[in-house]
Amino acid sequence: MVMKIAKPLQARAHRTRNNILKAGVKLFAEKGFLGTSVNEIAFAAGNINKQRIYAYFGSKEHLFEEVLLHVFAEVELFSQKTLVAAEAHPEQLTQLLLEGFMAVHANHGEFWRLLGWANLEKAVDPALIAEVRTPENKAIRAVFEHAKEKIHEPFAVINNAKYGDKISDYYPIEIPYKDSSALK
Repeated sequence: MVMKIAKPLQARAHRTRNNILKAGVKLFAEKGFLGTSVNEIAFAAGNINKQRIYAYFGSKEHLFEEVLLHVFAEVELFSQKTLVAAEAHPEQLTQLLLEGFMAVHANHGEFWRLLGWANLEKAVDPALIAEVRTPENKAIRAVFEHAKEKIHEPFAVINNAKYGDKISDYYPIEIPYKDSSALK
């Protein structure tokens, strides 16, 4: 006789774990690591026994790390579309990356709040975040290196500003200083 109990339990366990992650994202984004209790997460996850959180994640700290990794996996800071456009138009690199970055900001507020809380409360090892972002950072670096190669001027031109230009070329207003001798 074949028992079919294991599969439903596994499916239920998977749903419970996902509910905990979703509740963690919502509450940690709202209140931060220190402001969120395990009891609140258990209640928001469907009024589960808080021991389930410890069974799946080991600790509140590990849950927070898993929540960050979960959100990081869902959020692409620079989409492939943005990277392809930046590769094709290196003279617009800054503008394209900034527009892509701002679109992510507008569409994924929980990502920024979680990242802010993680930094403010030092609730996660920065190396973990760096490790997760390494492939994306390499892709950005490759686009930047390609842009430098495609631009045939002695100084990199980004959005019509050249390295070495004087600020006065862009801001023709003179700013008076009380003691201009300190600037000489």
